[in-house]
Amino acid sequence: MNKPDGGLRPPNLLEELDQLNREIEDDYNWGTYKCGMAQSQADYDVSMKRLFGRLDELEEKLGRSKYLLGDHITEPDIRQVIRLSRRIVIYVSRKEIRVRIKIVNL
Repeated sequence: MNKPDGGLRPPNLLEELDQLNREIEDDYNWGTYKCGMAQSQADYDVSMKRLFGRLDELEEKLGRSKYLLGDHITEPDIRQVIRLSRRIVIYVSRKEIRVRIKIVNL
């Protein structure tokens, strides 16, 4: 993080980094909790749509570049690997979220 070019939080990407981190936190991180604790099928469906909408957007970004914000690893990439790992262990193993999951090489 203290590299001259900014490391994981380059100054020229701070606004975009913070926005992406907020979106991932709201739609993905909290989205998995909302799916797991849905009180009705309708709540579950809404949460799943939002959760997998965000995952589809992230996958689209990674289809255009090696990392979420370009050719260099940044903070959201690290956070996403950790989140995905936790979610697979917690939610998929408990079968609270039953959908397609694709693991990719970093």
